[in-house]
Amino acid sequence: MFCSNPKDPMFKALPTYLNIVHELAQEYDAVLVPLQSKIDEQIKEVPAEKWSADMVHPYVWAHAWIAQRWLEATAL
Repeated sequence: MFCSNPKDPMFKALPTYLNIVHELAQEYDAVLVPLQSKIDEQIKEVPAEKWSADMVHPYVWAHAWIAQRWLEATAL
């Protein structure tokens, strides 16, 4: 989620979803790309509104950035 406002209701709900994703990755021995922590770091330099208009759906360039993180995590 591309959000830098800890008071945002959607952002407040995010840990619940992240926990579920972590549990599923562990259960299915899947590669987990820690995107949210990387996004949180990046939006300190590039404001959240530059990544996405609605905090969820990334702009094209942000999709490319996400793809790069996936390639790094999978060592492909």
